[in-house]
Amino acid sequence: MPNGFPLAQWLARHRIALLVGLLLVLSLLIRVRGISHGYPDYVGTDERLIVKEVGHFFDDDTLRPGHYNYPAFYSYLYAGALYLCRALGGLDSVAGLQLPMGFALTFNIVLFALVGRWLSLLAGVALVGLTYLLGCRTYGRRVALGGTLFAACSTTLVGYSRFALPEMAMALL
Repeated sequence: MPNGFPLAQWLARHRIALLVGLLLVLSLLIRVRGISHGYPDYVGTDERLIVKEVGHFFDDDTLRPGHYNYPAFYSYLYAGALYLCRALGGLDSVAGLQLPMGFALTFNIVLFALVGRWLSLLAGVALVGLTYLLGCRTYGRRVALGGTLFAACSTTLVGYSRFALPEMAMALL
């Protein structure tokens, strides 16, 4: 153990950090469980709209948003996540064919929507951590832990974390 402390003393010193870490893991597990909601047969209407609009960046080689229904910054984050997945080999091909991303999106919109769902999921988990930090700074540890537990298990936050929509990313910012 660090600095030669017995395990019980080390746990007592770090119990708050361990509890917050446990709440973040709980938050992640709850959200990962729901990320496949309706996948692959159903990708929501708004998800399809956002995915297609982000595909506009790839088709036209522009960063000019083609829509104003949702914040443009989210579209940029989403496009960056798609580029990162492509660079890591996650979106290399559709049916074994090397296709431009905008064109591939036409054939496999659900795969692209899954990337957006992961973006929302990660933003939702980060929002739980931010809840602790803001609560701790404003009201103290006890209130911050309660708020973090609420944010980790809130059905509204969990629900929005499972769709490729801008709500979680924009709430985080």
